[in-house]
Amino acid sequence: MPVLYVVACGGRPAADLPAFVAAAQDDGWVVCVVATPDGLKFLDAAALEAQTGYPVRSRYKQPDEPDVLPPADAFVVAPATFNTVNKLAAGISDTLALGLLNEGIGLGRPVIVVPTPNVGLSNHPAFQAGLRTLRSWGVTVLFDPASVPPLDSDTTTPPPPFPWPALTDALHALPPMSRGDRAVLTGDGCRLWTRAGGDGPVLVFVHGGPGLWDMAGDLATMFAGHYRTVRWDQRGCGRSQRRGPYTLDRSIADLGTVLDAHADGPATLLGHSWGAHLALEFTLRHPERVRRLVYVAGTGIDDEDTWKPAFRERTRGTPGGLDRESVVRQWTAEFPDRARAAAHAEAMATPWFDINGECNATLNAEIARRLRETDLAARCRGLRVPVLIVDGSEDLRPRWAVDSLAAALPEVRRVVLEGASHLPWVEDPDGFSGAVLGDPRR
Repeated sequence: MPVLYVVACGGRPAADLPAFVAAAQDDGWVVCVVATPDGLKFLDAAALEAQTGYPVRSRYKQPDEPDVLPPADAFVVAPATFNTVNKLAAGISDTLALGLLNEGIGLGRPVIVVPTPNVGLSNHPAFQAGLRTLRSWGVTVLFDPASVPPLDSDTTTPPPPFPWPALTDALHALPPMSRGDRAVLTGDGCRLWTRAGGDGPVLVFVHGGPGLWDMAGDLATMFAGHYRTVRWDQRGCGRSQRRGPYTLDRSIADLGTVLDAHADGPATLLGHSWGAHLALEFTLRHPERVRRLVYVAGTGIDDEDTWKPAFRERTRGTPGGLDRESVVRQWTAEFPDRARAAAHAEAMATPWFDINGECNATLNAEIARRLRETDLAARCRGLRVPVLIVDGSEDLRPRWAVDSLAAALPEVRRVVLEGASHLPWVEDPDGFSGAVLGDPRR
């Protein structure tokens, strides 16, 4: 179960933590409470320890003392004082609470901060700058300047209610995390979901879309005995933070961030569909970081107008829509084995995350423009990284669209799996694993 650290600073709302802790536990979180020294004055540590099963920590332990709390997957700071916000934005770790929060931000863990300064402190330039800094790092800040406590000297104006409902909603909105998952933080502060497993040289999956999420669970199992596999959701998709910008340059930089977090040297990239194009573009820009490129079910490097009319003709009559039921019907049409097509499509849609339509439209438009305006073949002819192209013969996207890419690459091997379609590892797992593992250049 994922672990949530609830950090309590010195403020009256800390006394109301038991109800929030209970709600988080009901949602499946293991909750641990950490308090600042002043936060301890406002909460019932004994009651919270009984509720959570863990001690309420407030001081650093000695280096030789064991950890009594499990590692955190996410953090909530409620309430967050003026002092804590400013110190956190400055990277100061002079309390255990700040030290854990700074470490969590550095590891890309989700952090939600709920500041409660009074009307005077909320207008302080340092506080305003601190909020901007935290948000730029990907921290979720719940602060309404129109609803702040009055000055302590104002004894007639009641304080506004603490935004527990908004905090609960923000916690619900966090991407689901499982033990072993890791969030990595991009250069512009976007949290990307990743999951690594297995042993061996690093193999990074780059999923299709754009706007979809990683569906490489079967692939990770297939290659776990041969590679250390890395799965990730692209920005704005699946379990990653839903934020742009959605550009090819940003997507390439994000893939670099994943490699920074999980690979000490060159890695094998396995890209599928749109992910095949993204992996190719990354390899062209950073060949020194790629050991081998596995290009699966991509659509080549030519102007899309050369192949999309054939694809539209083959998919004519397929229903539209981005809801789960509509998408499952669309994905069912991808599989030529009609007896198993619906089951394959249901598996693709489980777990289900909302498709990011903005990401899809924006990136597709940029890629179409780039393919019209740039000579990608010339760049490919200079590439000195081994490339394996894997196609399914029955893919609705015509396979001849990839011919010019195969012709341009100097170190290419191409495998066509007969009877398979757009997800060849699903329809022909033995043929697919044989193609990837049997490549002598791996």
